[in-house]
Amino acid sequence: MSENAITFDSSRVAVSDKSLERASTKAEERSRERVAEKQSNREQTSQIQVSNSISTPSVTFVVDQDSGKSFIQVVDRHSGEVLRQIPPEEARRLASALREVIGPVVDTVA
Repeated sequence: MSENAITFDSSRVAVSDKSLERASTKAEERSRERVAEKQSNREQTSQIQVSNSISTPSVTFVVDQDSGKSFIQVVDRHSGEVLRQIPPEEARRLASALREVIGPVVDTVA
């Protein structure tokens, strides 16, 4: 009976060695994955920081000298290009044209 116990113990030890080896391999894989993930996160953070420093627009409040009305411009800091205007230029021109047409009518009637 003691031989069976020894055989059982040695096979159990062999299984434990294999289990330890598998566990060690899995732990190494997880460690490599974590390192790769951290590196990926660093790269993404770096890209976002570069992107923000390059393309961060500025917001400018402008007063139209002809109408006295204010509007907003979103401008690229580096090129000075107007990216967006609120209200758009077309809406400002239309409002100006309407004031020219309606203005004399209102002044005459009043």
